[in-house]
Amino acid sequence: MTLGEAYRYAFVNTLLATSNTLSGPQHPAYDFRLSGQGELVLTEVVAHGSILSLPRGFDRILITDAKKRYLLAELTTSSSNRIALPAGRYAVQARIADAAYDTVVTLAEGEQRNLSGDDLRPAARATSVIKGDDRDLNATALSEGPATVTPRLVIGVAGALTRGAAEALPLLPGLQLSLATTRPAGMALQLDLASGHATGFRESSAYLGVGAFVGRERGRWRGTAGWRVSAGGVVQSVEENGPRHWTLAAGTGPWLAGSMALTPRLALVLNAALDVRIMRRDLQPVALWPVVGLGAAFQL
Repeated sequence: MTLGEAYRYAFVNTLLATSNTLSGPQHPAYDFRLSGQGELVLTEVVAHGSILSLPRGFDRILITDAKKRYLLAELTTSSSNRIALPAGRYAVQARIADAAYDTVVTLAEGEQRNLSGDDLRPAARATSVIKGDDRDLNATALSEGPATVTPRLVIGVAGALTRGAAEALPLLPGLQLSLATTRPAGMALQLDLASGHATGFRESSAYLGVGAFVGRERGRWRGTAGWRVSAGGVVQSVEENGPRHWTLAAGTGPWLAGSMALTPRLALVLNAALDVRIMRRDLQPVALWPVVGLGAAFQL
């Protein structure tokens, strides 16, 4: 594209866009001060061997380099959903109504990638000011910092394995229920339920944990790390209908979690915790208590 072609494009489209307005059609002007011969070339079209197909249904899609420094393409509902790109990593940002989504795509040389709506995750949103807004510009400039994530609740359900209090049951199968937000850092609640039995013996446990976490996302992957405090109890019975014995317990320790987004609101989650737990036991009243869970997280 040359400078002359860019001006002709701006002239025609500005005239068409303003021809029906109250103020009347507008005609762009120019002031070129150039010397030399020939046209000033702004961009040069080259052939690329990789093709990215984008999902339909979004109001606007932006494609930039992975670090979001350079804009490569802006697509609307009337644009083609296929774009040729050189091999590399790209950030794709999409918007529909007031919702924003993004992801990172890596294209190999000659690859043809079909990107679906499920590959896009809810994106961070930054504050902005509409032209003509009379709010204090200094306050606005301070507010236009790093993008902030609109907090959403995430419910997790996972199958788990945890240590048993009795020597006869070294491992107990269980269920984990959790509640957190999509913020990069915050608090999370987790309920651990477990139950198992051996010959003539049964044990069940329930623990409620509260923890703080920090997280980091990269494409469809998210990792979190934190520290939690938990408290609960264990109930044991020697016979099926025999008397039950209760034991209270409390613990604290680190926990880690990793997730892979399957859709914008559904992710596969793997988490692990290692508590130092105190309880009323004849042997080892203080012990390390590992818990491992695998399940899914649903974003409300």
